[in-house]
Amino acid sequence: PGQVTVIIPSLCCSTPSPVPSPSPTPVPSPTPTPTPVPSPTPTPSPTPTPTPSPPTPAFATYMMWISSPALDPPNGNVNVNTVEAIMCPAMNATINHVLESYNLPFADVMTNTSLNGCYRVTPLPDPPRFVRIAYKFLFALFPTEWGLVSAALDSEGAIREGHVMCDSIVYWQTFTSPAVNTRTPINNENRAPWLSQAVSDSVCYNDANQPIHGTR
Repeated sequence: PGQVTVIIPSLCCSTPSPVPSPSPTPVPSPTPTPTPVPSPTPTPSPTPTPTPSPPTPAFATYMMWISSPALDPPNGNVNVNTVEAIMCPAMNATINHVLESYNLPFADVMTNTSLNGCYRVTPLPDPPRFVRIAYKFLFALFPTEWGLVSAALDSEGAIREGHVMCDSIVYWQTFTSPAVNTRTPINNENRAPWLSQAVSDSVCYNDANQPIHGTR
């Protein structure tokens, strides 16, 4: 009497809690190898077809000629030799540039350039008492092309690059007998800013041996 009995549960037969299985380690999916895309074969640019030149006649149809004072004053060293050596090739090169700009073949258009680009160089009225030198250029062109070319040569740039002497007269005519003007001739009155002695240091020339303006 007076005693308390304590019952201690038995530990021998208790069921242990299950140990959780570890989560499986995920296996990464293989990265797919991209399939190479072949580069497209470049398509070559088509070769441009050159623009055909306008047709030209088989013979000379027009002419440009320049009559330059050969007296000193107003102009020095103007004679047949200096015209052939200086003025003819200068204007010949100027004409060539104009023809190129209109896709016109120089060899077909300029039918006779035997005097350093000129067709003819003539003292006027006659040697040895000449007072002017006339020099001519022939063109084998149809009217439409001649209109374009002659308009381009009726310009300040052509006077400068072509080494035209001051007080000259420049004509554009048919190559016929008699010749017919196709443009109004220019001179030191109707083209004073190009052909008067006042512009001998910038546009026209008062000495055949002057270098082309702007090339000093």
